[in-house]
Amino acid sequence: MVTAHLDTLGTIVRAIKPDGRLKMDLVGGFGYPSIEGENCLIHVASNGKTYTGTILMHQTSVHVYHDANTAERNQTNMEIRLDEKVTNADETRALGIEVGDFISFDPRTTVTESGFIKSRHLDDKVSAALLIHLLKVYKEGGVTLPYTTHFYFSNNEEIGYGANSSLPAKMVEYLAVDMGATGG
Repeated sequence: MVTAHLDTLGTIVRAIKPDGRLKMDLVGGFGYPSIEGENCLIHVASNGKTYTGTILMHQTSVHVYHDANTAERNQTNMEIRLDEKVTNADETRALGIEVGDFISFDPRTTVTESGFIKSRHLDDKVSAALLIHLLKVYKEGGVTLPYTTHFYFSNNEEIGYGANSSLPAKMVEYLAVDMGATGG
């Protein structure tokens, strides 16, 4: 088996605040400081629409909040300001937005003239792209592999169990193509 994961990073709507902004819950393994100021998409389950917004601290302005620079970036203090003219929860709900709707982040993808690719949450999308390219090369070249080989794309890596819940019974080898997180 050869596998790569497709990240399940994002958030979900936890609550609609009285002022029409959104509280969120994290999906995946990252911290609130890493998403402050990010643009996002709210995917409305009830009607299929998508709305844009920005992830911000509630205490955004240093002119108004004395703790704007020092307040902890956490579920209590972070919120999503919609790019819609809403001033209360009823107006937000009128858009179809409800608790449980998924929220994704703008990846800010850039390909530089020198060939570097920069993007948020790129880590294993590159591994998945490599495996898809390899499958394309095999198909176009008429390559037959000498052993039964399964290619598996898991969407569960960030929540802890990857492909392990659906391994073929006769599988002998397992190759996970993944990014390598480095630390000091």
